[in-house]
Amino acid sequence: MAVLKIVRYEPYPTTRNVIVGNGEENEVIHESQPAYGYAVGFAVTTPNGHTFYIDTIVEFDEATDEQAVINAAIAKLREQIDAKIAELDAQPPIVGTIIELE
Repeated sequence: MAVLKIVRYEPYPTTRNVIVGNGEENEVIHESQPAYGYAVGFAVTTPNGHTFYIDTIVEFDEATDEQAVINAAIAKLREQIDAKIAELDAQPPIVGTIIELE
């Protein structure tokens, strides 16, 4: 069984960077945008110990509370999570072995 750890839960987007200029002299402007959802990210640990990160956006109108947001994020990502777990579990056991050098 894989383990999911919530590592990101924040309104999205908060700001975006806009580059303004003529190519020689550019300026980065931090522009606020109204958030339209939550960015939800998970650190996933597979049954054989491999890990990966995956995230998605859950729009405000898709869920009404924190647990509903998490459930919606998992539902959106489930196929991708299962595919990545299968891919990583198919790797030979040597992959991920830690070797200490003195």
